[in-house]
Amino acid sequence: MTDIIIYTTPKKLLHKQGKLPNDPDHSFSGYYVWYFSKMPNDVEDLDKVFFATKGKLRGYFIINEVCSGPDEKYIEWNCDSWVDVSEEDIRPFQGFKYRREK
Repeated sequence: MTDIIIYTTPKKLLHKQGKLPNDPDHSFSGYYVWYFSKMPNDVEDLDKVFFATKGKLRGYFIINEVCSGPDEKYIEWNCDSWVDVSEEDIRPFQGFKYRREK
């Protein structure tokens, strides 16, 4: 199991949760994706993608699909799989990090 963390803006997280008001890119199917220029190693279906904003870890989605082909690299999840977590502090970063269990 390889869980990852993505640091993003509160607005983008609301979009990925399907909760952004008046979102022109709202997914009516409930599925959202995150594209990577370099795919994280060993990420598989049913792993978790955690999201952090404003210096706090907020929660995670269960990854539904991983695509690591030569042309596209992304993960997909259903917004209904969101789980809140206790908001631990996290320093801002770009890209992704691997989640280490405490």
